[in-house]
Amino acid sequence: MAPKPGAGAAVERAYFIADPAKELGLTLREVTVAGMPAWWVAADAEADGGGGTAAGTAAVFVHGQNGTRLDGLRFAQTAHRAGLPVLVISCRNDAGAPADPSGRLQYGATEWRDLDAAVAWVQAHGATRVVLAGQSMGGAVVAAFLEQSARRSAVSRMVLDCPVLSLDQVVAWGAREALPGGLAVPGTLLWSCRPS
Repeated sequence: MAPKPGAGAAVERAYFIADPAKELGLTLREVTVAGMPAWWVAADAEADGGGGTAAGTAAVFVHGQNGTRLDGLRFAQTAHRAGLPVLVISCRNDAGAPADPSGRLQYGATEWRDLDAAVAWVQAHGATRVVLAGQSMGGAVVAAFLEQSARRSAVSRMVLDCPVLSLDQVVAWGAREALPGGLAVPGTLLWSCRPS
């Protein structure tokens, strides 16, 4: 049905919002990882509910800033077609997840621990190798995990989609035309706002 003039509208940024089991052939099992909701998409060989990883490799997806697990369905669909089970995680400050003590996004500085818990979860379910996928800020989470985690040696591959790898550069890029009329925020102001 076509919308009527004056009807409200919104843009949904998620790749897919219909029933994934029916439309994408994915069965999402709701699980909890370190107090955060996640979806487990079993490989076909384990779809009976066994929960383990058939080939010893599992994938973990981390969404970007202001994203949700729905953003991980495109990756989950591709990984599932390749025969991999996938864990699509939430991070602190997401709906239904505990808040970061600061109450703010930390662009990987604390969220990497959520990914660390996710890698531990797939390892406990039979994974010996892990493929990490990070979208936007999720790329920063993956990078921080690879720098900080004792579990990084389990990572065999990674997929980064428009990763935030330098928050300083992202802020500088956004500030170049941030003021009305296309004026840039003065560099001295940006410098003074940097954390010490």
